[in-house]
Amino acid sequence: MTSADSTLKMQTMSLWVGWLAMAFFVIFKTTTQTNYAVLSTDIASDFGMSLGDIGILGSIYIVGFVLTTIPAGALLDFYSPRYVITLSIITVVLGAVVFSFAGSWELVCLGQFIMGVGGAFGYPALGYYTRHAFGVSRFTMMMGMAGFISAVFAALTQSAVANLTNFYDWREITLVLAATGGALALLMYFVLDDTSPNAEANTDSFVSTLISDMKQIISMPRMWGCAIVGGIGFSSYLAIGVVWGVQLFIEQGYEPTLAGELGSWIWIGGAFGAPAIALLHTKLNSYLKPMLIYSIGAAICLIGLCFSDNSSTLVSASLMTATGFFGGGATILGFGYAMQLCDLKLAGTVTAFINFMLFIISGTLMVVPGELIDAGMGESLSTTLLVFPSALILAAISVLLFYKEDLFPNDAVEG
Repeated sequence: MTSADSTLKMQTMSLWVGWLAMAFFVIFKTTTQTNYAVLSTDIASDFGMSLGDIGILGSIYIVGFVLTTIPAGALLDFYSPRYVITLSIITVVLGAVVFSFAGSWELVCLGQFIMGVGGAFGYPALGYYTRHAFGVSRFTMMMGMAGFISAVFAALTQSAVANLTNFYDWREITLVLAATGGALALLMYFVLDDTSPNAEANTDSFVSTLISDMKQIISMPRMWGCAIVGGIGFSSYLAIGVVWGVQLFIEQGYEPTLAGELGSWIWIGGAFGAPAIALLHTKLNSYLKPMLIYSIGAAICLIGLCFSDNSSTLVSASLMTATGFFGGGATILGFGYAMQLCDLKLAGTVTAFINFMLFIISGTLMVVPGELIDAGMGESLSTTLLVFPSALILAAISVLLFYKEDLFPNDAVEG
């Protein structure tokens, strides 16, 4: 092996190590977020929370997440990724510590909010690194792979946490997650580069650069169309996986531990749905057709989930898996399409914008079922959860009505 070959091999290995570190950041932030679905019953018991309160506490994470997402992406484009990402993980750890030691409703909400602020850097960091390391041509498939890895780990950890609740308090479990985050922060500090690829181009201030970049992004109509349709698909995945899936199974008669295990199957479905939709988009040379297929598929699965019962764990697990497959997969195309429309220097900010829209829509829809029940406007959780398939069907109809051509032509911008 020549010296040049050896250098190339080391550079390739370094790229993959960095990408895997980013994927583990997404796994960590996803775990701190999704385990709330399992822990929410015990937390509600400690603080005397209603179903509406459970939904609100789940959405508080999203509030912190949404407020920070776009600045997070811009910070990655503007400053050194080593320090930005390391500090963001430390922020998640701080939130987990506050959450675990909370003695009041206000403090547990604060812990959720802080975890959301740090977690907002997860997908922008992954999108930023993937675009810089692998280019736009492999971006969608690499994000699909990351979705597969993170969803598998989310399923495994949620199932494990469901069983750990039989032996440990929710506070102790959260502290273990915080310790894991501390180790990940150290890894990031030593693995990532401490220079910004855009350093020479950053002649303006951070704020003025952020404003200029956002003006460019929001002027693209197709970016908005993709974000809205993808956001509705993502809402069914996130809300069912993080908050309402486990509560629905408990309402249907499953005991809490089994309900938590059944709920974790949504992440297995999402794991396979993410790379599958990336392959389908390549096969069909289209973004619109896969998005329609996945939106309608998610709606059908959610309707089946709402009207199922506890007579068959196999049926419940299958419906949860299928919901994850279609709902989780639909989010990947949003990131892939957006990256085709932007320059390399906007990789972090564009990923953050799509992430922002996904969570704005899903956060809004997440609280609706609980609020409807608390207001006496729904007989059961299974009926109020029909808001999600209804939104998915409306999204599919709007695409068919307003987009006569493929919404996402293959017009990638390299560089």
